[in-house]
Amino acid sequence: MIARLYLVASMFFALNLAQTLGLPFANVFEKGLYLLLAAAVLLRRRMDPVAIALMVATLLLLIVLGALTSFPKFSWVTWLLSLNQFVIIYVLIGFYPSEHDAETILRASAWLPVACVAAGVIGLVATGHRMVGAEWATGTPRLQGSLIPAFLSGLSATGVVANLILGLEWRRLRYLALVAIDLVILILAGGRAALAVAAIVSVALVACSRAIHVRDKLVLLMGGIVVLPVFAAIAIPFALRRLITSTDNGRNQMAAYLQTLIDRHPWAGIGFGHQYWQTPQDIVVAVGSAAAHNDFLRLTVELGAIGAALFYLSMTVAMLRAAARGPAFNVTASAAWIGFLLLSHSDNALATPAYFPLLIVCVLPVPDLAGAKPSRRAMLPAVRPTPFAAVAGRG
Repeated sequence: MIARLYLVASMFFALNLAQTLGLPFANVFEKGLYLLLAAAVLLRRRMDPVAIALMVATLLLLIVLGALTSFPKFSWVTWLLSLNQFVIIYVLIGFYPSEHDAETILRASAWLPVACVAAGVIGLVATGHRMVGAEWATGTPRLQGSLIPAFLSGLSATGVVANLILGLEWRRLRYLALVAIDLVILILAGGRAALAVAAIVSVALVACSRAIHVRDKLVLLMGGIVVLPVFAAIAIPFALRRLITSTDNGRNQMAAYLQTLIDRHPWAGIGFGHQYWQTPQDIVVAVGSAAAHNDFLRLTVELGAIGAALFYLSMTVAMLRAAARGPAFNVTASAAWIGFLLLSHSDNALATPAYFPLLIVCVLPVPDLAGAKPSRRAMLPAVRPTPFAAVAGRG
């Protein structure tokens, strides 16, 4: 059930079905499916008590700040509808998945960018929906598939990492070919921060994985050197074009306005989830969105500086706890958290399912390929590093 719900929620978002079906309040349907998934996880899977405690502590923090805010337009309804932004993340990084859960999440993440592009092709043929979007301020073309370029970039970064995990640690070697496809999609989508995050997490995965033999790491390094010129020929011209033509996209105006809100409500903020609804129309026009595109700034507006710091401190502890649950510290998970913080500086990372799946795929345990295959419903056993040659030798 957990695996199916994750697949349904992910596909509903990636294929942009809410918009395709003309559903009102599309965000409610997208987040609602993930909340249903989180509820199912809480009911059917064992949870890390530390993750639950940190989630409850964050909830109490937001209740206190909501009660203390002097913002006249504060609404408990808006506050309540925004809780999904951290509840889903805490639950999905804090649960203990079965092998079937973990493999389905990884496979779904690996194929979502391709599905998004395929849905974009179908939409182009059927309705004339554009597959290539344009950067708001400059008109620079970016691949978007059935979503928008920024969301496709986030899905593709997670897809690259998920494919590497499947190919290298789960020994599903066919997924290594899909790495290149997701990488090309990521480049064409034009997400510079997402591309940097994919590179950081991928390097950490290969360099620090206990499931990859040193010999195989050297082979991967040599292979990377061979394909580097091809990658550079594709990526560098596109990246340079975006760097030359890009502007601040109105975000300096957004930041200046949000600073005025911080100055008026420095201690308790204006209320969790409220920034989006308090953006003036002239700034919405300049930016192309009412969202802050900077979660650090947004949460400082909504929670105050101290509240925002405590919010991120709690989530950092939860990620470090998830990284430490295995027999050895999961460096890939910590790199994913650093990457998520990088994305949070330029995107709405907490509020969209395009970005937080990166954290989930990186904290998933890896099966013991040297031992017997466990039950699909059993907890995954501890990882023991196994070279490719040893796996192949088992026939």
